[in-house]
Parts: sequence; structure tokens; C-alpha cells
Amino acid sequence: MRIQEILETKGKHVWSIAQHKTIQEAVEMLALQRIGVLLVMGDDKELAGILSERDIVRQCLHRDSSLGGTVGEIMTREIVSVAPEDDIRRVLAIMSLNNIRHAPVLKDGKIEGLVSIRDIALAQLKESLHENLTLKEYICASRNLMGRKILIADDDPRIFELLKPVFETQQCAVLWAKDGEEGLKAACEYKPDLILVDSLMPKMSGYEMIEKIRERDDEVRNVPVMVLLEKESMKSFFDRLEIAHFFIKPVEAQTLWPEVKKIFGTDADIEIPETSHSMILAGIQDFISDRLREYLSSLGYAVMMAEDENEVIRKASTLSPQFIMVQFWEDSKMLDTVKIHRELQKNPSTKSIPFLVFCSSRIESEALLSDPHADLLVFDESPDLIAKLGIYLKSHL
Repeated sequence: MRIQEILETKGKHVWSIAQHKTIQEAVEMLALQRIGVLLVMGDDKELAGILSERDIVRQCLHRDSSLGGTVGEIMTREIVSVAPEDDIRRVLAIMSLNNIRHAPVLKDGKIEGLVSIRDIALAQLKESLHENLTLKEYICASRNLMGRKILIADDDPRIFELLKPVFETQQCAVLWAKDGEEGLKAACEYKPDLILVDSLMPKMSGYEMIEKIRERDDEVRNVPVMVLLEKESMKSFFDRLEIAHFFIKPVEAQTLWPEVKKIFGTDADIEIPETSHSMILAGIQDFISDRLREYLSSLGYAVMMAEDENEVIRKASTLSPQFIMVQFWEDSKMLDTVKIHRELQKNPSTKSIPFLVFCSSRIESEALLSDPHADLLVFDESPDLIAKLGIYLKSHL
């Protein structure tokens, strides 16, 4: 992984201060923005140095303890910079060798961003987890349906959200098309291994979509198709088409999976709970979200992931989940939990849905102040969060 990828996720904004400003002003800016370092700009608007909390501590210990001096007097002038194309392993070695925690990212002498040793560590962890998952999937490939592509064509997002976790337990890639035209296009482009089609969809019906698939002269025409019907009597409409199986809505995982096993000739099993509930999960840290999703799925929840505030609000209003769980982050631009909770409370259909916020113990006070009415789970490590979530579910749901 390269530094550019970290900046694409983190953002390129940096906080800076002029070298003639006082140390007191720098301290106030660090405290206000809750950051640990400032880039120092010279009179020519070029990068002149870097000011960290360490520099300020040294000023207090080894010099006049007054904060009335200028930033330029105590800043670190020997700047150790990195480039966007640098590999994170090389950058980690540079930062360790120079005993620094932050490094400006420069390209052609211009500031592209700032990375910390924490950014590098998180990127390495994410990369390592991805490699481990890839290896695990490779090892398990012979025992499950890993890598199989499943296309679900249904205009009701609830069907997709409820069936998606069933296939994801076997590491399948699940695609969604919200109407018949999208379904036909996706089938031709992605060449799925199995297609689930709703009989009644806008723009193009399920019957028309399957008919066009069977008329093709390539391998797509032979893809197994399962049809979701509103009622039993609709089966006769599909007599002319080759259909692997029919399901009457609402389809249950317990009914679906045995038929999927027959199609693929596999003995792969999934643990299907007696009852299934749905919930919405939105997180910033992927490795924490993955652990939560695995745990909740093991309890029988259909976990619906959301990328941002709008997706949480939209899914909550259309899918009626049993509860919602979102991660609090210092920077509300990453995920604004307060906005989500506020909008949910405005809507009568989502007002009563339990809203659970989780955050690191490091930022517990900020989370409490931002939304004192939300239920809050505070954790140090993911096992700690899983344990507290289990207690919460038993006592509240």
C-alpha cells in the first residue's frame, strides 16, 4: 500500500500556522482542533518547519516556561517528508529511524497532506487483515461456494438485504438489480452462477428478463434461475422457461438454502437461525465492523451495512430494522452519528428503533457530549466491544 491510498481515505487537509505566531496561539489551535502537530509556514508561504506537542513540552522544560515566544523559535526545522508514491513500509522505517510521529507528504515541493505513524499502523493492519482473509478464502474454496456470483433482481431492497447475508456466509459475491432491465444487463456483464428473479418488477418483468436470458447464444443462457412469486398460481406463466425452483414470498433462508445446495451440488451448510432479525451497521474501522457483522450474523441477525448517514436513514425508513448500530468518530465528516439520530427521531416510522452508538474509550467524553440521549458502548479492543454488545442485546432486545 502507498501513502496516496491513505490520503484518499483520510483526506489531504492539513492544519498550519505562520512562524511569527506565538506559542500560545499554536497551543490553542492544537487544543481546538484536537490534533498533535502543525505545519509551520514561512513568510514566503513555503513550508518552514513542523511544530509538535513534543516541541512545546521541550520549551516548557528546558527554556523559559512562558508561551509568549514565537512558533519559529521552537519549531523543528529539519523536516522529514515523504512522497505520495512511497510504500507504507518504507515510510514506517523512515519515521522510526528519525523518531518522528508525523511526516508531511510533498509532491514537487507542494504539500499534499500529512500522515502519522498511527495512519501507517492502521493501514498495515488493514492490509494484513485483507491478506489473511484472502488466504482463508483460498483455503476454504474447496469446501464452500467462495467466489460464486449471485445476482438478485428484485425492486424491493428488503429482499436483497435479507438474502445477501445468506450467500455471504459462503463468501459469495452478491449483486443487486432493482428492475428487470438492470437485471438483464448485470446477467450479461457479470455472468453470475445463479440468478434470483422477482416475477413482478418495473421496466421489465421477471418473465421478460428470463426469456431474454434464455434467448442468448452464450453461457449466460444456461445460468440456473430461481423465481420469487407473489402467489403459487403464477407458476404456470413460466412453463415455457427453464426454472430451477420457485419460491413464494416472503422467502426464508431455511427454504432457500437447501435448493441452492442442490443447484451447486455442494454439502456446504450454513447455520440458519429459527428466527431472523435485521439490523443496520455503520462503522469507520473495517476490522471492527467485520467482527461485529460476524458476531451479529452468528446470532441470527441479517446485518445490513451502510456507508454513510443518508444510507442509514434510507434503510431504516424502508427496512424497519430491529436496531441500528453506528460508530462515533471525532470527525463528523467521516460519519455524523448526531445527524443520523436526529433524522431518525423526526420520522415517526423510525423514532422507536433502538439507536446504539459505539466508540473507543479514548473519545468517550466527546461521544457523550455530542449525543447524550443515545445508548453508548465504549470499548478498548474488539473482544471487549463484542462482550458488551452481547450484554446489551440480552437486556434491551
